Order: sequence, then C-alpha cells, then structure tokens
Amino acid sequence: MKFAGKFFNSDREFEEFTADIQAYHQEVDAEMEEYYRQMELY
Repeated sequence: MKFAGKFFNSDREFEEFTADIQAYHQEVDAEMEEYYRQMELY
C-alpha cells in the first residue's frame, strides 16, 4: 500500500477530474442559491 494516496498526485487527468468536480459543485451551489432566493420572494 505504499502507493496509496500518491498514485494520482502527479496525474494530469486526475487534476482535470478534480477541477471538473469543483466546477460542477460551484454550478450546483449557484443554482441552489438562485432557487432559495426565488423561494424567499413568495
């Protein structure tokens, strides 16, 4: 298990993968914020 946690650290595809996840989370957060803002208007 000496590779556990280190296998992907230098892998460019993994960095792109985590960046995509972060972008997706930001998109969902923005959508939810807008949804809750609209709910407050009613």
